[in-house]
Amino acid sequence: MSTGQKDSHKSLFSVWHEIFTIPRQKRNRFVDIRDVIEHGNLNVNLTSMSARFQNILEVAYSCGENEKMIQGMYENFLDCKFKDPRMEGICLASDWLCFVDHVNCYIGHSQDYSMMPFVPYVAVIFHFLFASNMTPKIMYPQKSYEFQMKHMKSSNLVISMMADMMPSVRKFLNEPVTVMEVLPPLMGIIQPTLRPVNTQLYSAREKENLAQLVRIMIAYNMTYHQEKSLEGQYNYVIDPNVDEVVRFPEMKQHRQLTYGAKQLIAREIELEKLRRSEAFRMGGGSSCNTGSGELDKGPKPLVAIPNHKQRLHAKPVQPVPEKPVKDFFGRVVRIKSPEKKQKKEPEKNNVLATDIWFHFKEGFSNAVRRNVRVKDLQ
Repeated sequence: MSTGQKDSHKSLFSVWHEIFTIPRQKRNRFVDIRDVIEHGNLNVNLTSMSARFQNILEVAYSCGENEKMIQGMYENFLDCKFKDPRMEGICLASDWLCFVDHVNCYIGHSQDYSMMPFVPYVAVIFHFLFASNMTPKIMYPQKSYEFQMKHMKSSNLVISMMADMMPSVRKFLNEPVTVMEVLPPLMGIIQPTLRPVNTQLYSAREKENLAQLVRIMIAYNMTYHQEKSLEGQYNYVIDPNVDEVVRFPEMKQHRQLTYGAKQLIAREIELEKLRRSEAFRMGGGSSCNTGSGELDKGPKPLVAIPNHKQRLHAKPVQPVPEKPVKDFFGRVVRIKSPEKKQKKEPEKNNVLATDIWFHFKEGFSNAVRRNVRVKDLQ
């Protein structure tokens, strides 16, 4: 009797194990009444095609988590021991997975759940294509979550790059166009061949190429910043690191610049940003390029002379008026200067009339010397 089997559920690992395993015939087995009605005898062959079909379909219906079940089938079927030298079974399984995706999309958009019973049939197809007598090694599906995190990270990198782009460049771009058409050639453009010498020794063409590179990286909101690797070495990496978006992990890397070249480019970018901000602050307006190397047409406003190029002029020194000295009660205190005292006494010599006074102390010192005549000592 099938009493109490209405709400029975199996775990995901049990479902995957039955999908990728061929059942074996057991002798002393409890026979379900439904098997007797369907097959007409008590000796039910569990290894027959019809019995396997019905068993896997019921297991898939009772699972209740179709999305997780399909993800586990997709990530584990290539690790199973099956014979498919012409890869026809893999192509058929891929077609069924696409069919299930189309059905789920249709159900989500139209809310027509009459197509839902067709989804579990993909488990029957996988069972007949990839099931074997050996016990499969089944892993819980994690690729979907990893790919979702990578997609989110790449999307955030592109969005952060586009957030601070120059408006003249940003108005022509969106996220798909930036990823597929702009970033792949741009990674080769921003890595030119630079000589490892001082920029003063560059030719006019090399200086123009460097200036053009700086304008492009500023227009696309890109620069280099220094970071420390796990081995303790310092290196300059591009910020934002859009190289991860346009390059697969197994692909060959683009031509990499040297440490000195990246440091030079980062310094020139910072200087150019400072020049532009200073020109804008001084009333020069937007004198920046669009990043494509074309200068803005039309008359440009006059740019004020920056501070580091202006001449310094001495300020006129104005005498500071003397404030009268007052006591605690607010009365003005008259202070007699030494000059006024000296005027009352008769001037005997010119030494006492000066502002510098010397007081004699016993001892000998060569620290202070002054030429004194004998007549001054009388």
